[in-house]
Amino acid sequence: GAEALISHLISQELAIPTAHSPATDEDMSSFEEKIHPKACAEEIGHTFLSCVLANLHKAPQIITSKNDSRAIKALWAEDIDSFVGPASAMGGPGVLSLSGQNDSMIIGVKENKTVM
Repeated sequence: GAEALISHLISQELAIPTAHSPATDEDMSSFEEKIHPKACAEEIGHTFLSCVLANLHKAPQIITSKNDSRAIKALWAEDIDSFVGPASAMGGPGVLSLSGQNDSMIIGVKENKTVM
């Protein structure tokens, strides 16, 4: 959705990690189940943002230079020989950047259905 596009644009332009979470408009007026205390934030907010924030430290870090000390563990476009994914997911910036690499083979699978 729009939140994903905005997050990706911010990450790309500012070279900082960003996070987004989808929002739902679920009606809570008829909710009668008991909720585990650790899940309360998820049930009240319906954005799953607390889950995203709790695990953001596990997200890939943005490294823009091979001189960065973390670059030793980084995966660069020239390290990828081939990419296989759903045909409907071939328009993202990662796949498009690989398409500019002469040696990268990109394979789109029609039978692999996505919501994209």
